[in-house]
Amino acid sequence: MQPAPDIHNELRKEQERLAKLWNAYEVQEKELETHKQKIAELEKAVTDRDLMIDALNRAVAERDEKIRNTEAKIPALESSETKTQELTNKYEKEKERLEKLYLLSKEMDAELANMKKEVEVRDRWFLGVEASFKKIAAGIGERSGMIKATPEPATIKSKVSKKHRKSRRKK
Repeated sequence: MQPAPDIHNELRKEQERLAKLWNAYEVQEKELETHKQKIAELEKAVTDRDLMIDALNRAVAERDEKIRNTEAKIPALESSETKTQELTNKYEKEKERLEKLYLLSKEMDAELANMKKEVEVRDRWFLGVEASFKKIAAGIGERSGMIKATPEPATIKSKVSKKHRKSRRKK
């Protein structure tokens, strides 16, 4: 058997070695815990990034879909742009035509107003001279009656000739 001081010495060495091992174990345990926390944080960050990537991919897909839909509408829009231009041209022509018609209508309204005034003036004049026209018409009627009552010119010539001959003979 070994002497007691050697065992104590060995026990002390074993205890020191065990204390060093225990300290190393605790340090490794702390490092392991720190690494586990770091791994958990990194896994959470990876999960967050994966979610963000998925969201971005969905957003890109939606944007691409909108772009495709918009690009599909371009020919229709170009066609409608042509139709819009044609309609605008037709509208402008119709507008010009209606402006001309409006001006013509204004001129005709003014002309109508002038003609109404002229008719009113003529009617007032006619009413003022109507009695004279009636007298003239009556005079013409009397004259016509007188002319009808008068013998024919051939008869008058023969009567005048006879009278004229008689008066010449008497001389």
